[in-house]
Amino acid sequence: MAQICDALPDDQKPRLKTWGELEDGTQTTLVGMAAGTLDWAEDRTLHETYVDSVLDNDPELRAALLHSAGAPPV
Repeated sequence: MAQICDALPDDQKPRLKTWGELEDGTQTTLVGMAAGTLDWAEDRTLHETYVDSVLDNDPELRAALLHSAGAPPV
């Protein structure tokens, strides 16, 4: 989650949910996202450009990762 946080815009970083707050389907998607990157497989890092690309192309995933803008993180 820290690597995903690094890739988010500054205004979204405080809204990122913890792993335990994510629904099972979102957790599965993130595991698949990590396993699907050759760069991650080589150096165990989700590169910011990759995360950016995935989240830009999947606004529903981005929304699932973040607390709503009006709700403060718990």
